[in-house]
Amino acid sequence: GGIESYRKSNYTSAYYYAKSAVSLLRDGSWANHYGLCFKLYILLSKASYSYRKIEEAKAAINIVIDHANSLQDKLDAYAIQQLIVTGDPDDTDRLRGTIIELLKSLGEQIPCDDEAKNNVSNEVCRALKIFQVETDDNLLHLHQGSPENYIVIMQAYSILVGISYIRPRVNAYYITRWARYFLKHKAESKYVPHLFVSFAAILCEISNGTIKAGYRIGQLGLKILNQSSSDSLLPIVHVLYYAIVGILFEPLQSVIEMHRKAYEIGLHLGSQKYAMMHKIFAVAREFHAGTNLVDINDEIECALKSEECHTSTVRTQLHSHHKAVQCLIKGYGENSDVKLGDLSLLENDPSTVVTQMAVLIFSGHFERVKYLGKKCEDTSSVGKWSFPAFRRWYLYFYWGLASLVIARRKASKLSDIDRLITVLENATVCSNWNFGNKATLLNALRHSLNSKNVEAEGKPWSEELLVT
Repeated sequence: GGIESYRKSNYTSAYYYAKSAVSLLRDGSWANHYGLCFKLYILLSKASYSYRKIEEAKAAINIVIDHANSLQDKLDAYAIQQLIVTGDPDDTDRLRGTIIELLKSLGEQIPCDDEAKNNVSNEVCRALKIFQVETDDNLLHLHQGSPENYIVIMQAYSILVGISYIRPRVNAYYITRWARYFLKHKAESKYVPHLFVSFAAILCEISNGTIKAGYRIGQLGLKILNQSSSDSLLPIVHVLYYAIVGILFEPLQSVIEMHRKAYEIGLHLGSQKYAMMHKIFAVAREFHAGTNLVDINDEIECALKSEECHTSTVRTQLHSHHKAVQCLIKGYGENSDVKLGDLSLLENDPSTVVTQMAVLIFSGHFERVKYLGKKCEDTSSVGKWSFPAFRRWYLYFYWGLASLVIARRKASKLSDIDRLITVLENATVCSNWNFGNKATLLNALRHSLNSKNVEAEGKPWSEELLVT
């Protein structure tokens, strides 16, 4: 009953079934009925987490870790613990330390954070060179046999990378070490797709020169996932691929559809964390793709009411997008009712700042858009905020629009616009449709302004045309 309820996302029933079953266990059950106890406590930890009983989830998974009689069982428990402790810095650090020590005990060399940060660029280059030498066929047809502890080490790296995302440069080092370990053995494992899309995401963030290599490796990761008999890691693989890699090359509508599918699969697999990440990305992409605002608003409100939306991070980001959509539904332009204070929730959230800039453009707060563009660039340059390429390019687009309006209003000299347009033109290496048309629009408006010609391609140069 409990397992079936959990599979159907009925977390309330799953929780009470699991709790009742565990209460029936007698002293000595772990010794006499290890397999049953392991399954029941795993179910209790997952159901408790999904039912928002976080402390009970932590207690249940700690019992599993204490009684696990094999390294593989411990790692399976650590993988669940990774989801449960997300958002708790102390618990996250403890788990990270545990996994690092485990990897060291298996012969992996994991340096301190400072050393990892200093060496990450060299490690990325080494791993990339090996990937470039390997043919697609070699990477798609992996060895079926694997050396001792190979699967354990691959899983440990998968957990370490999942728990260390809040330290981008350190995490990038872990991913490259993981990549080099895999490339040494090239053996099958369900964790290979996670590795491929993780490394692809790094390459898509370094420079335009490595983006195509990242796309190739990300595509290979998806192909390996499709060949696999296990889809347990599909939610996290698709989050990394479609949110960071695929979004640069593929049409927005296609990416949105894949996020929606992965959301449903994530719920079915009990992976609420990654399911909700797909929901957030789908909503954000719908906003930029021009989806009907009322439909987006209804989708967000439905998600906020769901049982899966129980972590503070998820709720905060959904609330931010909800506020942005509602601001746009009110109207836009010079006479808009939208005030700067309406968007205060978005002020210091780098994940929703581009959405905020879009709302400000439509509501006529152009100076604020320009300010946010400069602020984001400054904070990103010192490593305080991390801006994936897609978000950064949209940021430059809205910043460019705002700069053009301000220059027209004040008859002032344009600043930054050449640089912003160049960034978007360079982004056409990924997708002319996603980014080339934006560069063309900014170029047309700039030439119209510079020549003091009030018409561009036969149409009046106006702020109404610009925001259309």
